[in-house]
Amino acid sequence: MKQIFLFTCLFFLVSCCPTSQKDFRQEGETLSKKLLRDLQAIQTREQLVKALPILRGRFNDLVNLIMQAQEAQGKYVEEWEEEALTFNEELNFALFSELKRLYGLEGGRELVEKAEREALQRLSSFQTNFTKKRERESLLK
Repeated sequence: MKQIFLFTCLFFLVSCCPTSQKDFRQEGETLSKKLLRDLQAIQTREQLVKALPILRGRFNDLVNLIMQAQEAQGKYVEEWEEEALTFNEELNFALFSELKRLYGLEGGRELVEKAEREALQRLSSFQTNFTKKRERESLLK
């Protein structure tokens, strides 16, 4: 019974993962909008301190998506279009503005950077390892 439950959960998780460029873009936009709503709700330093675990989770979710997208692009490089990246400029500007506003709070910059730190370290480590892996694969070809 336990194995069936685990298999069902695994199947559900895999089926929910983005697989195409469009899926990744949509998921990234959804995650960014959630982050934006969280940032907009913060008005004071105390609220920022309380929101750190939520923000940390949002940043980690974005990094997870970035890592999944890079891995998928590496696997399906022929299938993925080489199109110019398109950004939701309005969403990007809104995120930038909210982060800038929070940086203006007493200690805000340090707190936001603290929330980002783990995710950015994971992303940096992933990109280093991913680049090395790609280089090894190209040498073997």
